[in-house]
Amino acid sequence: MTATTLVSETPVWTAINSVPTQYPWLDQDETCEVAVIGAGITGALCALRLAQAGVNTVLLAANAVGYGSTGVSPGLMDYDGAGTLTHLSKQVGMDKAVRAFELCSHALDEMQSLVESLPEDVGFARKDSLLYTDNPQIANILRQEYALRLHTGFPVELVEQPSAREQYSFPLEAGILTKGMSAQADPYRLCHALVNAAQESGARVYENTCVESITTEEESVQCLHTCTRHCVRAKKVIMASGHDCAQFTGGLLPVRKAYAIATKPVDEFAGWPNQINIREESAQSIYLRTTPDGRLLVGDIPAASRLGGLVILPKTADRRYADLECRLKDMFPGIRGIEVEYRFAGSMAGTTDGLPIIGGMAQHEEWYFALCPGVGGMLWAEVASRLLTALYKGETCEELALFAPSRK
Repeated sequence: MTATTLVSETPVWTAINSVPTQYPWLDQDETCEVAVIGAGITGALCALRLAQAGVNTVLLAANAVGYGSTGVSPGLMDYDGAGTLTHLSKQVGMDKAVRAFELCSHALDEMQSLVESLPEDVGFARKDSLLYTDNPQIANILRQEYALRLHTGFPVELVEQPSAREQYSFPLEAGILTKGMSAQADPYRLCHALVNAAQESGARVYENTCVESITTEEESVQCLHTCTRHCVRAKKVIMASGHDCAQFTGGLLPVRKAYAIATKPVDEFAGWPNQINIREESAQSIYLRTTPDGRLLVGDIPAASRLGGLVILPKTADRRYADLECRLKDMFPGIRGIEVEYRFAGSMAGTTDGLPIIGGMAQHEEWYFALCPGVGGMLWAEVASRLLTALYKGETCEELALFAPSRK
């Protein structure tokens, strides 16, 4: 396990925010019940839920808190972050696919309640969401998807021409508008707020403390050897760092590159009613959102890459950034003064079915895994934090079978 460079250039979130809190590195040996590796949104939520449950918890960050995948996160919370019901049902069956959507919907309510309990402003806002396409063939798939969601109880509306022209300034063949089932936040500020809450609840937090190896001692105690030459001994370990999870779990896609741009603040949002969260389904899918200070953020949702995702090629990056800027300006010709201020890219892991990996493995009985990939990663992290806390406390969690690392 090593600290991997996952981010290139300057993510908007770390650029526009000062560092709320700096945490020490591990300067002495520690003993705890559960050690959480990874201090992004997933690790922060796990540490918080465990500490609130009275579990003696240590949270370890290989770098600064919130500077890994969280730093390049779009900060979106969509109930359909696993993709479409059409696709997911072919992977796991309709009942399980609908259950996954329901779990994300519940996680959104849980996240809102949690955010409202935090003293910090993390830029949280509940939103409507639009999943759309301008491709006629994909439009037929979205119409079928709309029917599936409608008849499985989700609050959706079908958006089509010609009415779409009156609302949106971009070409739209068909779309699914979902009311109130999405949200957005500043992921960097949210991560720090969660880590602070975990510390207030009793967790000990150490950043710039990379776990280099883990050995098993007497009575199955896990000894985490860190780069500071000190150890953490724990009964259980939660792997909440995506790339560390990827080393041990199966069912993963190749690491992929995701590119994004953020503009300078604009004064108006012509052609973008209520600044809803938007996802486009196409050969190169994208997401779009706004920020509380009036920026436009657009990023791609990458397909699997043969290049392994860890190498950001300059010419490839320049083309992707230019393409994102062109698509943004083409979609919103009525928004004046669009000027890109930040460009950034990151590497992300993914699963073959689009669902997270949550739970334990027979090969590593004292380890739990929490890999929460994709645009819906923040809501999956909320799900993981509750399930793993319940699992550690010996409670029955039927949903864990849906997310098991060993699932086929």
